[in-house]
Amino acid sequence: FEQGNPPPPYDENSNPNIPPSQYQPTANAVTIETMHKIFKAFMDTKEKATRMPPPVHQGTDNEGKKITYCSTHGITRNLRHCSEHCRRPGPNHKKDVTLYNIMGGSIATVSKRE
Repeated sequence: FEQGNPPPPYDENSNPNIPPSQYQPTANAVTIETMHKIFKAFMDTKEKATRMPPPVHQGTDNEGKKITYCSTHGITRNLRHCSEHCRRPGPNHKKDVTLYNIMGGSIATVSKRE
């Protein structure tokens, strides 16, 4: 180290040649057993949780497939994508539109991504 500058701290974070000190668990330390219990509780809860049901379809296309409508993106077979649940609404997006009342929204038909 240069003169006038303090020496670097002597711990394993600043100098990889210094061995880490012995780990001493504290009163608040989480044990591996506790982590297993937390993980199991999380997985049990996850399995019991149900996905939000898809919105009711708003019509059918010319192939008889159920469709919904999004003000920004147009007609889609993705029943989880409608104007009310759109995650990327455009600047003039309206949440209360439907397939039969598009209120000046998009007339596009969303196709499957290739």
